[in-house]
Amino acid sequence: AGDVLQDALDQLSRYAVMADDETQNSAVPSELLEENGRLKRRVADLLEVSRVDALTGVCNRAYFMQRLHEQIALHRVRNQPIGIAVIDVDHFKKVNDTYGHQAGDAALKVIAETLKNTMRETDVVGRYGGEEFVVLLEDANPEGLAVVGERIREKIEESIVNFDGKRIPLTASVGLAEGSVQGTEEEFGKRLFSLADAAMYRAKKSGRNCFIIETMPDSVLEPPALELCRESCSV
Repeated sequence: AGDVLQDALDQLSRYAVMADDETQNSAVPSELLEENGRLKRRVADLLEVSRVDALTGVCNRAYFMQRLHEQIALHRVRNQPIGIAVIDVDHFKKVNDTYGHQAGDAALKVIAETLKNTMRETDVVGRYGGEEFVVLLEDANPEGLAVVGERIREKIEESIVNFDGKRIPLTASVGLAEGSVQGTEEEFGKRLFSLADAAMYRAKKSGRNCFIIETMPDSVLEPPALELCRESCSV
């Protein structure tokens, strides 16, 4: 798709130059102008495909990471903390083994739709891979993340997956991390994601269907502060 997109962009650029040149504009055949319109639509379609996860309709991993780095740069200028939530569906292999992979796909679609309906418009929801989802959270703080973590946990637990006449229960383990920007956008993004990912795995080890928050230390030499924001986790 990348090569096709680049070819289309190159051709669009050539047409744009011809259209802007008054000496050539009248010589541009109508067929080329129509082709220009088709190319524009094709470029728009390719851009959409390059950004969206085909199964769930949320951002794919590559586009999410692009947005993450963009938002990190913006939050550095604004001097605001930024956060990430990592959400992993509990016992997803059991869903596939018990109900089949089509049921698993249906479950992932429900999770994605639940996250889109739960989060703010300014937040960015993506599928990181498999049954793992990510959310980019603007202007984050520990208190706000506690509200977000419980809301995600609760809404996923309340979500309904009906497949082939069967109701499939779902829960998720959620790890959240926040911090003020330090270092390069790429380095900070990796550290922030790693903190949230580690928190998610700790939530799984704590019994699943719960959330844990980690706060990035002001200095990279300090150990991260870890906070369990639910007193008990549901199995």
